[in-house]
Amino acid sequence: LGLAAAGFLLQAGSRSVHARSHAPAVAAAGQTITLACDPADMSDDIQNAVNTLRGLGGGTITLPVCDAAFLNTIGSTSALGFPGGISIIGQGAGRTILRSDGSTFFDINHWGTHSSGFRISGITFVGVPAGSTGAYTNHGIEISNVVDFRIDHCEFHRILYAILVRSPAGYAQSRGVVDHNAFDAQGLTAYGVSDT
Repeated sequence: LGLAAAGFLLQAGSRSVHARSHAPAVAAAGQTITLACDPADMSDDIQNAVNTLRGLGGGTITLPVCDAAFLNTIGSTSALGFPGGISIIGQGAGRTILRSDGSTFFDINHWGTHSSGFRISGITFVGVPAGSTGAYTNHGIEISNVVDFRIDHCEFHRILYAILVRSPAGYAQSRGVVDHNAFDAQGLTAYGVSDT
């Protein structure tokens, strides 16, 4: 799937080509994709950008100042998964806000292939709505069999397991840095959980 087919604004020198006017406004410069705010659901736009950067060997997805729904899990449950070498960068906690309907935000599990080098930064993740009688979101970000990751400068609210880093038996150890994040008292944070 080419960039134009994915609905991105391509810039090459002084020329630009825009495909599908109903697609969210996206600018690609080198290996950076900047997404526009889609309050109805940012998850599909993020997954499309991840899929595009996979074909370019990695890069950065920049999220806007936005308060948006997040309806689908990004990662290994999608058709193409979440490759290494990708950064997803928001505009700062409290400025880029993603609200789940109760599902996991990112499921970065690399069974059989060891992946490395991803970053998620500057995003507020909100689980189920305040006052909801439903269970908290299962996981904010789940990581298995991944090295050299970083999750930083994010906030996590009303999420059962904000960041779950696992090293399943029989697979390589997960390794990364989780720093400068804020977690509310309504959920749990789990690091280095070993599956046996």
